[in-house]
Amino acid sequence: LANAFGKALEAELAGVLSKISRLHPRAELVGVSAPGQGDQATPRFSGAWNVGSQRHTQTQQAMTFAGFTHAVQLELSKALRAALAHDDALLCSFGNGLRAAWAKAKQGPPSPRRRWSSLRPVDETAG
Repeated sequence: LANAFGKALEAELAGVLSKISRLHPRAELVGVSAPGQGDQATPRFSGAWNVGSQRHTQTQQAMTFAGFTHAVQLELSKALRAALAHDDALLCSFGNGLRAAWAKAKQGPPSPRRRWSSLRPVDETAG
């Protein structure tokens, strides 16, 4: 689900963020860090604490201690926070993008279409 949400976030927010003239990124506008396995359990620059550290972010606390099934931590640049604070339409678009990304991720991948090689008529008189 984390990967699906990340991909949906990139798709939904890239267009919204590209319209902000005050952002001059030297990297991608949207980056996603998700927990991995082994050495990749805590991605670099994710803000998450290693399990052995005995420290927890709010999202880690929500998942570990409060029984949340999902949690997201957003990191926004100072320029982006300022743009969102001063533009209600942009803030609305940003929020709608977050909501749409979550809805897409929760839907899961599209179901494969069934292909019918032949259709048989149904005999409604049989019975």
